[in-house]
Amino acid sequence: MKIIVAAASAALLLAAAPAAFAAAPDSQVYGTVGYADSEGLGVVQARLGYRFATYFGVEAEAGVGVKEDTVHMSGVSVKLKEQSQAAAYGVAFLPVSPKVDLFARVGYGTVRAKASVPGFSASDNGDDWAYGVGAQFFFDDHNGLRADYTKFSTGDYSNTWSVAYVRKF
Repeated sequence: MKIIVAAASAALLLAAAPAAFAAAPDSQVYGTVGYADSEGLGVVQARLGYRFATYFGVEAEAGVGVKEDTVHMSGVSVKLKEQSQAAAYGVAFLPVSPKVDLFARVGYGTVRAKASVPGFSASDNGDDWAYGVGAQFFFDDHNGLRADYTKFSTGDYSNTWSVAYVRKF
C-alpha cells in the first residue's frame, strides 16, 4: 500500500510541475531591510531575493547585531550579542491576492555570537538549517511590508521574528 501511495504522490507532483514552475508574469528581484528579534537579541537584516516563478524563489539574507541581552547563570551576568548572521533560502510563495503573499522558506545559515562577563569574552560561530513562514503585503506595485518567523534547528536563540520593508525592483 505504501508503494501505491508513494507512486500516486509522485505522479501527482510530476503532473503539477509544469504549472508550478511556469514563469511568473512579474518575475522579479526584491530586497528587504528590517529588524529581527531572536529571543531578545536584536539584528538589522537585509535580504536580496529573486522570484523566478509564481510560486518559487530564492533569497540571501545578512544581518548585524544591534541589541544585546543579559542572562544570569550561577549568579553571574553574561552579556550575549549576535554579531552577524548570513543565510540562503529556497522560498515557496502562495499568492493570496495581487497584493498579499504567504510564504515558507527553508535554507542554511551561519551565526557569529559573542558572550562576555567582566574581564572575559568569547565568540563562536554556528551553522544550522533554518525554516520559517511569513506574509508580505504590498501598498503598491513596488513597496510593502513583510513579517516572518524563522526557526533554526538547534540552539537556545533559535526563534526569530522579523518585520521588514520590501521593495520590488
